[in-house]
Parts: sequence; C-alpha cells; structure tokens
Amino acid sequence: MDLWDAIGCKEPSLIACTGAGGKTSVMLSLVNGAQQRKVPVLVSTTTKMFYSQVVDLNPIFTGEFDAGAAFVASHLCRGGIAAWFSRMEGDKVIGLPPKWLDRIAKQKPSSYIIVEADGARGLWLKASKGHEPVIPDCTNITIGILNLKAIGQPLTSDIVHRLDLVLALLQRKKGAITRWQDIATLALHNRGIFQYSQGKKILLLAGGSAEQTNNVKQIVNHLTTYKAGIDKCIVTEGHGAFLQPIEVHDL
Repeated sequence: MDLWDAIGCKEPSLIACTGAGGKTSVMLSLVNGAQQRKVPVLVSTTTKMFYSQVVDLNPIFTGEFDAGAAFVASHLCRGGIAAWFSRMEGDKVIGLPPKWLDRIAKQKPSSYIIVEADGARGLWLKASKGHEPVIPDCTNITIGILNLKAIGQPLTSDIVHRLDLVLALLQRKKGAITRWQDIATLALHNRGIFQYSQGKKILLLAGGSAEQTNNVKQIVNHLTTYKAGIDKCIVTEGHGAFLQPIEVHDL
C-alpha cells in the first residue's frame, strides 16, 4: 500500500496539502506513486516553496497563463508530471493564483493536480492566519498534515509555526509539553489546519512509529467522538518521496 492507496483517490482530483511537518513529503510521495502508475499530475503551490524541494521536477516558470497551460498540456497528455510556478524569488518558487489552478482543473479533467496550499517553515505544528491556507475552489481533497514527533516536545518556535496563534488556540503556555490532545485540537479547531478546506478532509499524521501507537489511538478516538467532517486519518513513517502509510482509519 502506498499513499495513493491510503487516500483512496481513484479518479482525477485537485488535492490541496495544508498544515505542517510533512506537506512536501506528501506531495513528493504522491508524485512518486503517480510516476509508477503513469498518472498525469500537475504540481504547484498557491504560496511559496523552496526551489530545492521541486528542482527534480524540472519546473517551468512563467506568469503567463497561456504559456503555462500549454506546457502543462504537453506533459499531461503523455501521462507525465508537470510542475508550474510563476517565478523564482531568492531560493523560493512563487506559486500560481488559485483561479488559474481551477481553470486547469476544468481544462484537464482527466489529470490530477497536487498543490501545497500554505507554509510552515519546515516545522511540525501550526495554526492558520486569516488569509491561509489558500485553497482553490475546485479542490476535491484537502490533506491536513501534522507531525507526531511534536508530542513530548515543548511548544516553542523550534517546532511550531505561528507560535502565538497556536498557544492561543490550544489555551496553553509557551514551553508546555505537546500532548496528543494538542494534535487533535489543531485538526478539529476552525482556525486549525483545515480552515477554508474544500472537498473531502483527510488528516495525515506524519512521524508515525511504534512508540506513537497509543497517541494515535487516542487521537483517532477523539476525532471519532468530536466529529468535524474529517473522513480519514492516515499515519505515515519516513519522509521525502517515500512516505509509507502504516495505519489508515476511516472516521
């Protein structure tokens, strides 16, 4: 079983990845699975990503829709992988307007689109500001990511993006030890990782291991009790293009 199997996505979709602690790994693992399946996929972001994260995808950079759409069409018609960003800015790539991705989704209904929809500076937990995540209207699946490795670590800027927001949302103090309840709250709260989500909601818990088994059980039970429209919880281990699902829970 790979990540495509765990998600259960069997028809072309626009998939938006939000949260912290594994978004790029999710995207790259889906690309890896798509290449094995010979499934056409467009990769982009509605915010920013490090160029080093996408360089191997041989991206195109253009702020002209027609030129980008033509590039995408030429790759996707052959069942390939296309990566399109508007421009470079320092060591980061700048993404596309969500409406452009909606247009591509309508023009290429037989292809998949995978979008990184917010940033977390490589940290493990986050909450959302009022303007994020930036989710295209045509999104079919929103994958919200949090990292189990945060459990047992102090709630500080070493592991938390937008620390003040997270502390206020969790009603906890800086330096308090992260609990499984905090992971569950960030998944369920209306200012958590699923703010503005569209379509089916899937919670992906990265950083899974045998030591996290009880924490996962507690989180899943909590999500089941306090339903918030999350369809599935997937636990993964590994990183980069080789995330491996180790548990899948239908909620």
